[in-house]
Amino acid sequence: SSIEWCDKTWNPVRGCSLVSAGCTNCYAMRQAHRFSKPGMPYEGLTYSVGPGGSRGPVWKGEIKLVEEALLEPLHWRKPCRVFVNSMSDLFHENLSDEAIFRVFMVMQAAKRHTFQVLTKRPERMRDFARKWKSGDLPMPTFGDGDNPRPDQQEWTWPLPNVWLGVSVEDQATADARIPLLL
Repeated sequence: SSIEWCDKTWNPVRGCSLVSAGCTNCYAMRQAHRFSKPGMPYEGLTYSVGPGGSRGPVWKGEIKLVEEALLEPLHWRKPCRVFVNSMSDLFHENLSDEAIFRVFMVMQAAKRHTFQVLTKRPERMRDFARKWKSGDLPMPTFGDGDNPRPDQQEWTWPLPNVWLGVSVEDQATADARIPLLL
């Protein structure tokens, strides 16, 4: 990765939507738009606004779990720091709890890596954590092949190899999001 604070990026989720002023100049939105034509990875997830798209691309609010990317970290041998969803938000309101849980199952199974998860949706992260701690998340299913089936006794919140954080763009969002992270 060219991001100085991580070794790799992992994008098991694609798509997003604007949630605050910090989304205005989102690099992921612009990058996704470059690959949004038919047959490309971000097809249909962005659109252009303004005359001739002069104001740039915008997320459509659609989000999807990318099955072919989900198990990638299980195949990386060398331990590394992984930025999770550099092109999305794992706690997006249109992503199911089951999909989020599947991503966490992979992170739990790939203990040799340190995963860094940033969100602009700390309320959803908090609610997901509460469901996790109370046991209200049903065990998700995977297809054939590699199937992370972690020992339930190893599930603590947060996972020791997962660093959770919030993105903030100004003092007001810091005041709102950081307490929810804590």
